[in-house]
Amino acid sequence: AQVVMNRVGHHSFANTICCVAMQKNQFFNVHAYNPPKDKRWQKAIDIALDARNKVSAPVVGNALFFQATWADTAFFRSRKHVRRIAGHNFYR
Repeated sequence: AQVVMNRVGHHSFANTICCVAMQKNQFFNVHAYNPPKDKRWQKAIDIALDARNKVSAPVVGNALFFQATWADTAFFRSRKHVRRIAGHNFYR
């Protein structure tokens, strides 16, 4: 959620949350995603609202990208590593 908010208005990305989330090859096909509306979904909504409303301090700083720790990092070698959280690395 914080990476999306960091991208909104950044010169390399779109100007709205929806456009950032739907930007080609960035996240996933949001139109094909139909998660169960359970406790995990509500937690995701709460996290998204928290990030949008800037309620909590950012934990990923000004990161614009993230990747699973097991994935090939060739694309990110020239990027500044911001933080590792669980199984993800965050980059600027």
